[in-house]
Amino acid sequence: MMCVKKIFVFLILLLLSHVSIAQELSQIELNEAAVFRLDSSEFILRKAYGQLESVLTGDRVELLSQSQSKWLEYRNANVEVSTSGYKEGSIRPLIHAQLMTEMNENRIAELTKMHLKEITP
Repeated sequence: MMCVKKIFVFLILLLLSHVSIAQELSQIELNEAAVFRLDSSEFILRKAYGQLESVLTGDRVELLSQSQSKWLEYRNANVEVSTSGYKEGSIRPLIHAQLMTEMNENRIAELTKMHLKEITP
């Protein structure tokens, strides 16, 4: 369990720390980097959800599942609205991935806080 926490903290720190090398990268490379960061945040989001789910019982598991489904719908709709002005632009994938990542990171924090409340006596 402690190893999972260390990995989780490491991945969060990795996500939050980025080196500004934008001047040296093409738009395609920036888009690819943003998608990689998004994929990492999706992985951590699934782990945070799973950790919380593992300590809940009864109806609370279903409530969490419903909450997560609704949150995912909200996240996707919110990002679509926010990026709709860039539909034809090459920067759209970058902005889309960055917004998704930001919302994922906020949700990870929420789920982690909920998990800590559940396991703290």
